[in-house]
Amino acid sequence: MQYLDEMLQYHDIRSIQILILLAIYSLRAPKGPGAWTYIGLAMRTCIDLGLHRKTPVKKYPLLDVEMRKRIFWTCYCLDRQISIILGRPFAISDRDIDAELPLDIDESIQDVAAFEAALSNVQSTPADETPTISTSLSCFIHICRLRRIESQIQQSIYRVDNSTNATEFEVESFIRQLEQWKDKIPRDARRHNADKATTTTDTKLIDGYGYYMVYYYKCMSFLLHPLLSTKDTNLRFLKLCAEACGDVCQTYKKLHQSIPVGFSLMALHSVFLAGLTLVYCTWISPQEVFSIKTSNNMNACSIVLYIITERWPGAKKYRDTYEAVKQSLLESVEENKYEPRRAIKRLYPDLLPSMTSNEEGSSEVTQIVADMAGEQMLFEDFAGPVQSPGQPSLANTFSIVPPLAQDYSMPIDFQQQSAFDESLFTFDNLDIINGFDIGDFDMSRTPL
Repeated sequence: MQYLDEMLQYHDIRSIQILILLAIYSLRAPKGPGAWTYIGLAMRTCIDLGLHRKTPVKKYPLLDVEMRKRIFWTCYCLDRQISIILGRPFAISDRDIDAELPLDIDESIQDVAAFEAALSNVQSTPADETPTISTSLSCFIHICRLRRIESQIQQSIYRVDNSTNATEFEVESFIRQLEQWKDKIPRDARRHNADKATTTTDTKLIDGYGYYMVYYYKCMSFLLHPLLSTKDTNLRFLKLCAEACGDVCQTYKKLHQSIPVGFSLMALHSVFLAGLTLVYCTWISPQEVFSIKTSNNMNACSIVLYIITERWPGAKKYRDTYEAVKQSLLESVEENKYEPRRAIKRLYPDLLPSMTSNEEGSSEVTQIVADMAGEQMLFEDFAGPVQSPGQPSLANTFSIVPPLAQDYSMPIDFQQQSAFDESLFTFDNLDIINGFDIGDFDMSRTPL
């Protein structure tokens, strides 16, 4: 930070790399401008240098071309991830990008002949062919493709300039895109069904099928979540959303069983929202959704939230909120014999002490609970109030759900000190930091 101004004056690839590293650091830092600020500046520098456009043939050496592509798509993924969580606009529209994805080649390779062979292979291989053997970049490249789908979903389903609900045709189109993405997961990754990576290349790990699928599940629930509030919810979409949310919870549970997992605030965001949405889907139509599998998925969410709370006491309110909602729902299902949308009158008072109205993003959570309780809540403008320093909260740092509207005229402290009191991690442990899982993007696998 002391030499940041001097480094940014170079205004080249090095400047972008520094900003990317600062964005990653800010996801864990107790104070500072925040990851959204740094990655936005990095993306704008990319645009100024033309990294968002297809590089003209022979303008740069092939290795430099590949590094430009890797750096741009790293910025792209971080920008999409952070902006969606915060409910803020992207730094660049997909319509303004024609940069190609990096070549699927091990990062340790720098031989020009190997790059030329890989480029020739891409040009001769059908676009719809599923890769057979993974490289150290395969997972990153495939997740970039998913981020592009996720970006389209955000621009279409979550747009704020049009109040018209998404049509079933639009939703089905996105579902088909997600299914096609899943079908193109590298074949060798499919053979490793455990969530622990088991195959190595020269420099990196090839991740198992479960690692790919957690991204798929999250994107599917992100697509279907806004459709749940309609009175005539499509049962197919309801079941798909419940299944995706349950699989998110189960995958995090399996990750904890298989390998030492570093939980972060974004991981807490993902698990908490997935569990709460699963409960909400069950409340909407118990006969269609509730089963032994659904109950197991709810319990998996509970287990993960209890584990996170042991690491970070600040997560207690989210664990307790989820447990209160889940228990009330299960009791209601048993008492009322699977009656759909049965108001749970005893639910709302239990939740009020946990979720306060001045927490950023709490309006969406409160709306779900109010709906289940049969209450018509009069919400204040949740984008306006600023969290007081005396109330540490996850919502200070990341919204519980991506809000559909945000007051961008009001400065928001992205990293408040109080939110990181009793942090999940001690930052002097480099092994934990290098394996840090923020729920949506594993920074240990980000190529720079």
